[in-house]
Amino acid sequence: MLWGKKVIALCLSRINDEVNYDYIMNLNKFFEERDWRLFVYATCTDLYWNTPEDKGESAVFSLINYDVTDAVIIMDEKIKSREIIESVRTRCEKHNIPVIFAGGIEPNYRSLEFDFEEGFALVIRHVMEYHGVTDLHMIAGIKGNEFSESRINIFKRELEKKGLSFSEDMVSYGDFWSVPTEKAVNKLIEENRLPKAFICANDTMAITVCGVLADHNIRVPDDVLVTGFDGIEAIKFSVPKITSCLCSYEDLARETANVLDRIFDGFDGPVREMITPRVVISESCGCHCAEPINTSLYLNDVNDRFYRFQEDSYAFNNISTRIQMCRSIEEVAKSFNKSQYFYNMVCVLKPECIDETVNPLSVCTKDFSDDELFMLFNTDYSNAFEPYYFKSSEMFTGIDAVINKKVPLIFFALNFLENPLGFVCFHFNNFDMANYSKMPQTINAMSTAIGSYRNMRYQHYLNTRIEEMYKSDALTGLYNRHGFIKEYDRLLEEGTDGLTVILADLDGLKNINDTYGHGEGDVAIRTVALALKACCPEDAVCARFGGDEMIAVINGECSGDIRGDIGRYLESYTASSGKPYKVSASVGIYRAAPEETGDFKEILKKSDKLMYMDKAKKKIKDGK
Repeated sequence: MLWGKKVIALCLSRINDEVNYDYIMNLNKFFEERDWRLFVYATCTDLYWNTPEDKGESAVFSLINYDVTDAVIIMDEKIKSREIIESVRTRCEKHNIPVIFAGGIEPNYRSLEFDFEEGFALVIRHVMEYHGVTDLHMIAGIKGNEFSESRINIFKRELEKKGLSFSEDMVSYGDFWSVPTEKAVNKLIEENRLPKAFICANDTMAITVCGVLADHNIRVPDDVLVTGFDGIEAIKFSVPKITSCLCSYEDLARETANVLDRIFDGFDGPVREMITPRVVISESCGCHCAEPINTSLYLNDVNDRFYRFQEDSYAFNNISTRIQMCRSIEEVAKSFNKSQYFYNMVCVLKPECIDETVNPLSVCTKDFSDDELFMLFNTDYSNAFEPYYFKSSEMFTGIDAVINKKVPLIFFALNFLENPLGFVCFHFNNFDMANYSKMPQTINAMSTAIGSYRNMRYQHYLNTRIEEMYKSDALTGLYNRHGFIKEYDRLLEEGTDGLTVILADLDGLKNINDTYGHGEGDVAIRTVALALKACCPEDAVCARFGGDEMIAVINGECSGDIRGDIGRYLESYTASSGKPYKVSASVGIYRAAPEETGDFKEILKKSDKLMYMDKAKKKIKDGK
């Protein structure tokens, strides 16, 4: 429970299908009467192919919070992946949460199923008993298909009930589609075997039969009756309108709520409710259409949705392009919040999606078990919202206002390059079909935008790293000559009142190399570099300019005894390192006036001269 309200989770795919929309709308209606709350966990595809992309978007089901969920409904006819279904069911059993399978056949569990066999039988009985027609021909689906063979058997059974014999030539196969159906009907007409009624295994074939008969000037229903099955939307607009059988998702939703009532009242036994589809009586069998349809209004709505889809696609493409060019996640959040195309929703990302150093192609967890998540944007607070991190255990904190709206919370996983990026939660204020139709389009656009942004930031990170590697010396960690020149140019562009240039050269490198090996020579070079870096100000530009020659440039005058500091650093190192050789360096320091800074070669030459003067003094001092 959440804030004293029972929470029911619904798992399904293709939320934009009208039957799924109808089920959610009616389910929420019956739940609202009981003061329950509906959380929908959805995927854009039915997960049939079990591709890596499917695994990415199926991560949405890991969002189900079993600590607050009172029951789970799985529409297993809509989710084609048995692996996913079993995963959710197993977790429910582990947390002792009741599961209902809606719309599919699960004989070992609580299930609500449409009685397709009885529905198809009702259509046949209507033709034979109400219209008195017994000269029937069936247009079946695919030969050997489970659903097609089942409906053929029902056809046989209903004929036998009337004392009529069945023969194989009473069945043709339309493969559930139009072209094979056309061939089958034309063949019957050519062979002069036209029946008084066609019983079709689905509506698409029934509409096709009517079209073929019309081409031959055979009138429906005056000359031949035609029936379909499934109750698809198109039967309302065909000529004539098709008599069919409708699987009512309002009935399914009502029975779902009733079964949950029994479960919450303590019933713990198996449930198998068979819901009989409704016969849709219409013109193709000779009956009057009881439900007049405003065709122009419907077509206007379809046309509006079609053009909105095109406009939205163009807008989403522009948004995606803009987000890819963002330089920070805060810019991404502002772009989403400012767009009129994103409303009644929140977006949460996995923490690795915020870190631009993480390779987007690397394998990440396929769920949302992260302890920490990132709230990218919340359209309810578009004017003042700032992105923030939060604990996954706090996911529902602060959404009590949304819960009290009594609308479904609809969750989708954002998915890009097989990996879940995060999730989106929609909470629309009403049941506008346009919003439900647009959800997959919105999710795909956001996934592409955020995934591409992540790729761009990772490329920027790699370019920065490559640039750092290109301008840095691997041995000393200082700038190399190329990197130094770029930094020197930057100093000049920013402006300077003069420069202090320090040149340090390792003493006796050849002797160290010849006596102790080049590995020790490298140690000595690195030590001089560290000494130069440590003894110069933090903003000094330090570089390895040659084999054993280091340079530092300081903006402006530099106080202090840098030469002495470097000498003391190296003396301390020699004393404590245990090395059999002494590390020392000759240092030249030149202070260049502002007018000299444009000629770096000349400055370097003067610094080099001072450095060699220091080296010569040491040789005199050492008597060499």
